[in-house]
Amino acid sequence: MRHLLIGGLAALALTACEQQARDAPPPKTESGQPALTQSDQDYVYRAAIADMLEIESSKVAMERSANADVKAFARMMIDAHSKTSAELKGVVSGAALPITPPAELGEGEKRKVEDLDTIDADAFDKAYMDGQVEAHQNAMDLHMRYAQNGQQADLKGFAAAVAPAVREHYDMARTLHMNLK
Repeated sequence: MRHLLIGGLAALALTACEQQARDAPPPKTESGQPALTQSDQDYVYRAAIADMLEIESSKVAMERSANADVKAFARMMIDAHSKTSAELKGVVSGAALPITPPAELGEGEKRKVEDLDTIDADAFDKAYMDGQVEAHQNAMDLHMRYAQNGQQADLKGFAAAVAPAVREHYDMARTLHMNLK
């Protein structure tokens, strides 16, 4: 009986310590700003890469698509994701966060854009919209997850503000994709 009581108290103490660690404010830098966690840094990197992928793949669509609706969607993606890229850089700069968003696509994303540019003209629109649906699903998940679970307040606010627009783009991409023949 005594072992059960001691074991129960130890488990309770461990749970309380874990809760305190989760509730503790993030460590601060010398300037007094909260230090970025790996999760914060990953979010900035992935959000920036997602925007750049949308922009670059949409530039290809502007050149290659013969479908007016696909071209209009591509133009909207270039404009919207250029805007959110600038906003993300502004949040990082304004909050004096010790991170620089990437300036170019990673190798995997570059290959996606290059592969898209080599697709047969008859299959191009479907392939582009397939990619848009997938990319917006991933971006929507990224922003929503960070808005709920992120540590850095300015980035959380950005993620929460961007998520509804990404959801709207996702819905538009799905509808356009389904209507392609």
